[in-house]
Amino acid sequence: VQTCALPILNLSSLPEDIQYLDLFGVVYYVPWDRLVPGASFFLKTTASASVVQKKLRKLEKVLNMELRAHPRCEFGYYGVRVWRVS
Repeated sequence: VQTCALPILNLSSLPEDIQYLDLFGVVYYVPWDRLVPGASFFLKTTASASVVQKKLRKLEKVLNMELRAHPRCEFGYYGVRVWRVS
């Protein structure tokens, strides 16, 4: 059995604009410390995937993660799914 030791993120030390993702005035809380490589989350939003990806660039640098955003329609809602690639 292999285990993967991932660094634990101390979210309390992150600036507030990193802890939350603001898209067109709608604030999303994402538990970044639990987002392991391969995991994803869905944002129910009218923002395009490119707008979301642009917002994620700052987060990627601060959190040392690679994230990818793709447009999706899930459960009848338009939105963007974000995957942690690495």
